[in-house]
Amino acid sequence: ENIVARVFDASADTLVSDFLACLPLSRVDPELWKPAPVSNSSVGYLATQALRLLNQFTFPNQRAIYDQLNAAIKSADLPPIYLDAAGARDFRERFGESNRRFLHQYLGRIGSDLGGRKYSDAERDDLYSRIQALKTQRNDGRTLDD
Repeated sequence: ENIVARVFDASADTLVSDFLACLPLSRVDPELWKPAPVSNSSVGYLATQALRLLNQFTFPNQRAIYDQLNAAIKSADLPPIYLDAAGARDFRERFGESNRRFLHQYLGRIGSDLGGRKYSDAERDDLYSRIQALKTQRNDGRTLDD
């Protein structure tokens, strides 16, 4: 009874306002709630692969090097999409029953869609195909510039 569950919509910038709506405040000064600089930004597919490899080691200035690597790759990187649209749909269906219970119990809603998707099925399939092409290029011994 003390839990207020909210569905986070990754395609909208409403996280702070959704959080504030849960607080029993009569007046909120918007200046107090300006977003802080991003300290844990998302990394793309290529950066994730590089960081996954580097995480096997410990070395000086590791975090700073990670940040520099991510910044260098960011303009050529793709979002980390690991499932095509059909795979993502299967994943959502796999957890559909628990999502239905969560929505009903904590949000008082009927359904199983928790939202949060950033990409349409067509966009997801395109990104997934491009990532698969990168893997194929790597496995064929070619570089991304070839």
